[in-house]
Amino acid sequence: RLSTMSSLFARRDVIVVASVSCIYGIGSKEDYEAMVIPMRVGQEITRDQLLGRLVEILYTRNDVARLGHARLVRLAIRLWQEQSYTPRELIIVSDGDAIGDLVPNDLRIQHMHLDRQLTIGAKRNLAITLASGDMIATWDDDDWHGPHRLLAQATALRRGTQRMCGTDQLNYADARTGEVWRYEFIPGRRSQHYLCGQTMAFTREFWEERAFQNASRGEDNAFMAQRGETFANIDANDWYVALMHDGN
Repeated sequence: RLSTMSSLFARRDVIVVASVSCIYGIGSKEDYEAMVIPMRVGQEITRDQLLGRLVEILYTRNDVARLGHARLVRLAIRLWQEQSYTPRELIIVSDGDAIGDLVPNDLRIQHMHLDRQLTIGAKRNLAITLASGDMIATWDDDDWHGPHRLLAQATALRRGTQRMCGTDQLNYADARTGEVWRYEFIPGRRSQHYLCGQTMAFTREFWEERAFQNASRGEDNAFMAQRGETFANIDANDWYVALMHDGN
């Protein structure tokens, strides 16, 4: 795929025969060129120049070079900003790489960077403490959230019959292979006692009765299981896709 794109830009005698799935989402010529660092034999470039260009196209440095963290943070914030539901606020609690320069100047967004690492459960509780609303939604930074997600879940919660909503049937997409599939907790029907943790939305009252456990694994399942309540299990086909990538 990359070789084909490069040939299209460099040659005038290229014809591509491909299925739609092979070229879907390939983007515009300008977007592709903006993400390329052209090099040629004999070219001189300093280390700092190369690293600076890599940072510009959103690479981060870890044990291995990987494309992702900065881009995912920006995407998560942009998807939140595109939500149709108002009023809303976004609370970001981070304890790893500094991301302050990725957070836009938006009065609705509050960012707290910690000087020590906390469990996911502890960070969830801290974020909810900082929030002012009476409805809370989890917001994974590496998934796709449709523009009407918050509206759909706020509507379900405002009906007043159940204090948590989400879905147990979720679409997945693998960013590495292009594969997509659907997960159903109970094939053919919906559960009233289980939701996919990343899709949870709940009332502040629900959380105040018992907060998230101080853990980084299973804290969402424990949060649901300790209540013994039924949940509003709603259709998320048009507002949530869980993304699989090298970082998860």
